[in-house]
Amino acid sequence: MKKILILILTILPLPLLGQQLECCKSVEEVGKEINGYWKMKSPDKNEQLKFEFNNGIGKFWRYKFNEKNDLIETKEIDQKLEIFETKSGFEMDWSNGNRIGTSKIKVLNTTTLVFVRRDGKETEYYKIAE
Repeated sequence: MKKILILILTILPLPLLGQQLECCKSVEEVGKEINGYWKMKSPDKNEQLKFEFNNGIGKFWRYKFNEKNDLIETKEIDQKLEIFETKSGFEMDWSNGNRIGTSKIKVLNTTTLVFVRRDGKETEYYKIAE
């Protein structure tokens, strides 16, 4: 039984259990894929984020809408974003001079972005066509 388990674990690709990036092999590619408008997948959140990255360094804006989907607030967030690669995949640092937090990029493709905070909480976004 132990030999079968060892055989299965050596054949099973471990990356399938973690990060799912269909698009990217470098920090620059991750930034290019994240660039643009994203909406949080939550029925009570009526806001969008716009990310803008260049060479792994970025910034973002928050757009809030009312119930009629009219734009009511635009705010550039005073934080620097930095994408970096670790042994387990790509992560993003959020800072405003002091480190605010680091999120693992769990899923990234043309339609979906999922961040996982250090406490394990996931935040899912879907891409909005420009």
